[in-house]
Amino acid sequence: MLRHRGRCGDVPQASGKDAGGAARTGTFPTACTVGERLREVRTTVARSTHEERIMKTDVVRQPLMAAFATLFVFAVAAMAHAGASGVPEPHDPLLPEALIMQWRTAWPRFSMLLAGAAIFCSGVILGRQAMRYALYPVSTFITMPLFGLLAAGLLSGPAFLTEYAVCLLLVLSLRNYYASFRNGAYGFGEIFRASLYLGAIPLIHAPGLLLVLFMPAALAIFKRSTREQIVAVTGFLLPFAAWSYGVWVAGGDIAGPAVVLWREFTAHGVCPIVHAAPAALVLPGLTLLLGVCGVCCYAADRYSVGSKSRAILLLNTVLFALTVVMGLLPCQASPVDALTAVPAAVLLPLVFVRLNRLAALLLYALLVAALVAPLFF
Repeated sequence: MLRHRGRCGDVPQASGKDAGGAARTGTFPTACTVGERLREVRTTVARSTHEERIMKTDVVRQPLMAAFATLFVFAVAAMAHAGASGVPEPHDPLLPEALIMQWRTAWPRFSMLLAGAAIFCSGVILGRQAMRYALYPVSTFITMPLFGLLAAGLLSGPAFLTEYAVCLLLVLSLRNYYASFRNGAYGFGEIFRASLYLGAIPLIHAPGLLLVLFMPAALAIFKRSTREQIVAVTGFLLPFAAWSYGVWVAGGDIAGPAVVLWREFTAHGVCPIVHAAPAALVLPGLTLLLGVCGVCCYAADRYSVGSKSRAILLLNTVLFALTVVMGLLPCQASPVDALTAVPAAVLLPLVFVRLNRLAALLLYALLVAALVAPLFF
């Protein structure tokens, strides 16, 4: 016998007895029930479409493939800008920086490809580390395009190949320092590789000699043991010792690279800000300003992330301060040191994630406008 209750959405039931005498009931969907389910499906699809549209205009929540594409575009723009740069100044042959300059002069197109590959790899590594260690209160891939943007604007001088090389070395060093942060476990391999990459930077970038202060800061922040500190010092000194030994084997003075490096580090040149165009100072100024804002955001809300994330952000804060000081050295050839792009790309998302969608989009557009401003002014 069928029984109807008469209301839309009610389910008709059939009752009776089966062959064994047990009661049975059956449920039959009405047209109203099917219509409600269709409306729910349409509402879910519309909500998903709306969220996708928001993600397309939200620079903080942009998808992974969009972040990859943006990073690739900025890498190509950096390659094009680097191809239009002038001839680099000659350097002392006792340092490997001279070999890189000779390579850049002899193979300009291949050097551009290497520079683009270095930008792309560095951006991917930074973005991956930011997601892996959850450095921000929300999940975001904005670190990758931000690094590409900063690299295209800050690292495109005549010595672009050297600048991209030192940025890649610093990114690799940071990745290994991050991996060495373990509670109750040693990280000799990670510490050694991180210090090895860090020690190679001064050989091709004289202001990078100031990074000798960064290594003890990293060891102190990550609370490494005495044995790991000895391994870190060995790894930091190994590149310079190996190069000096190579110079001595070739017939030169074993102390020659150290003398040349100190002479270049203490050289007094003309302040690059004096001869720079006003439009070329917009992006460096915004980078420094937003970097300071990112440090303030970290200090104000540092407990919104885990302990390891806090240590990593503190390490990047120290690195940002050191790179800003490196930009003020007399031997500096650009208004902002090339290595500033690395910690700035990690700290700037702290500002973006605290802005609403429109404000973050406008700030991102302002950075892009600062990047292309020197082309028109």
